Amino acid sequence: MLNHRSSKALCALVSALALAGFSGCGDDDEEKSAGATTEETTSSSSSDGAVDAYKKEFEAAGTDFRDAAKDSATDVQGATDTAGRVKALEGLKGVVTDAADSFEGLDPPAEVQADNDKLVSQFRSVAEQVDAVKNALQSEDQPAAQAAAQRLQRAQTTIGKTLTSIESKVGN
Repeated sequence: MLNHRSSKALCALVSALALAGFSGCGDDDEEKSAGATTEETTSSSSSDGAVDAYKKEFEAAGTDFRDAAKDSATDVQGATDTAGRVKALEGLKGVVTDAADSFEGLDPPAEVQADNDKLVSQFRSVAEQVDAVKNALQSEDQPAAQAAAQRLQRAQTTIGKTLTSIESKVGN
């Protein structure tokens, strides 16, 4: 029988993904803009403007994901039976899918396009793994749940690398 620990492990992985990848979203942008001079602002090229616009949209999407993932993780952890866990995992999948859709809807500058596309694909893969855990829970397949959790751990690492690459290109 699939135990509650498996769904908690999934929840912890997605929570870690949300917090590790997006913990700084929006924090240092205010500090940077407070220190900018009028001369720096007016000397920005249109390319810098596109990067800045993307960066703000990216941070907003990341913050939305982080907040929704925390709430969804709480729902998964608070579920007391299989039906509750399944419903919470469906909600979690929706949160991850919404994040993929949000990042897909961004208009990244050329130097970030490939990484943004990767990020969207990686989030869609996480949604598939959340679904795999939900299915394993429903069928009481512990090995399948553990395999999906391992794939989620790898996805978390991969997403972290993609986020680092994006941040290095947009100046976070």
